[in-house]
Amino acid sequence: KRHRPSLKTHLHTTMVVAQTPQVLPENVCTPISEVLPSQEEINAVLLKAFKLFETHHHYTVERASWISKWIGMNEYKTGKISIDIINCRVEFLSSVWRNKNEFRPFDTIRDTSFILHNRPEIAYILRLSTSTPGNITLSTRQGQQIIHKRFVVLENKRLCNPQGVIYENLSHIGRTVTETLQPRKEVSTPAQ
Repeated sequence: KRHRPSLKTHLHTTMVVAQTPQVLPENVCTPISEVLPSQEEINAVLLKAFKLFETHHHYTVERASWISKWIGMNEYKTGKISIDIINCRVEFLSSVWRNKNEFRPFDTIRDTSFILHNRPEIAYILRLSTSTPGNITLSTRQGQQIIHKRFVVLENKRLCNPQGVIYENLSHIGRTVTETLQPRKEVSTPAQ
């Protein structure tokens, strides 16, 4: 039987590995200590994200790594995003984490396609993007095809589609999808 590290072990390992980015800001006159968050701030954000597993969803190292990637730790380490953006993403996750009626964070494209092809009563699935940190993917049926659309999580926990339409939350996206599908189908329900 393969040994699986505990959440506590994974938190410690992840926090030790997470380091501040090596890219210096353009304004080099400002002391670096004032620009970059401390290691304690980074650890606090990771801890908050990983503690979500204590409330809902089964913890695995793979899922913890997925969350770390989704909140943007890799982007942060290379200086592409700030700790503030990571904090916003963690806040978003905290707000939707227990929404099991509309949000299936760890479904993959394959999982989603299987569910939508085999469960006609399910109209859509909302999940973490598997390829773009900070994005949510909406998967729906269009005929026999499964269509995947990304929504960017904004700083205020709202979501924005590629056309620039702003949605208040996951439920707003769900209502919009349901209303769009209503004429074709009597009952549209989210994945559960």
